[in-house]
Amino acid sequence: MKILLVSSSTRSGSESRRITDELERRLHGRKIETVIVDLFETPFTTILDDVWGNVDGAGELVKSVSAEAESADGFIFVTPEWGGMASPALKVMLTSVSGLAHKPALIVSVSAGRSGSYPVTDLRSSSYKNTKVVYIPDHLILRKVNTLFKGDISADAYDSRRTDFSLNALLEYAQAMKPLRDIEALNVEEYAHGM
Repeated sequence: MKILLVSSSTRSGSESRRITDELERRLHGRKIETVIVDLFETPFTTILDDVWGNVDGAGELVKSVSAEAESADGFIFVTPEWGGMASPALKVMLTSVSGLAHKPALIVSVSAGRSGSYPVTDLRSSSYKNTKVVYIPDHLILRKVNTLFKGDISADAYDSRRTDFSLNALLEYAQAMKPLRDIEALNVEEYAHGM
């Protein structure tokens, strides 16, 4: 099984990337293959240039990320809260790449303070229609993220257990949904875009 993790902060040394690395570490502990797409290293402005600058609508960057998505069984989208919404870089990536259809995704929102719920609502309401990604019912909101997963096991106990629960749920959904992608009636070629 392979999980694609997306760290969607466009800042260097972000908490989103640190949490993405922690999630990858936990998946490796379960013997799960992973790949990380870091939207700091792959900035969304480059993705826009890559899409709009090519006749076929997909340059090398989009094709590369789409190939990783196509080979993945599920996704984890780690996003900071940007003014009450998910990372704009993530939203641009989701409108540009293919390979997400009929695969489960876990939303992980990170916040330095007490907020963090808005990116979950934002992604659930606006990013599934044309991607056909299937958000699992569970999600994570990691508040006061700059203090989490830094060695204080007692302080991290709830968030750690909840993170493991959510990862396990994602892996179960990924396994259960594999056969869906082979059903001809769910072919995304004919109706690539939602209504």
